[in-house]
Amino acid sequence: MDKLKQLEQTGMLRIIYYLKKIEKNGVRPSEIQRNVKLSNDSYYTSRNKLIDMQITQKIDDKYSSMSKYGLTKKGKKIAEYIEKIRDLL
Repeated sequence: MDKLKQLEQTGMLRIIYYLKKIEKNGVRPSEIQRNVKLSNDSYYTSRNKLIDMQITQKIDDKYSSMSKYGLTKKGKKIAEYIEKIRDLL
């Protein structure tokens, strides 16, 4: 499948943009899902595809047993372009 077509999946661009916007060292899945307003199925499908594409990654937190996710270096670069496109719109 074309990589650009994969990014058209429900919520993927919103997840990337949200993670860029908050710039935290990892965000819990429930916070991402709540703020980008996705169903469980859409969120988990998109999250897994973003991980497979090496745009997001699971971040280990030694102070918490909860999973957190953030952008990879590649994801941060993509997020910058998404932000520029959003500003143009």
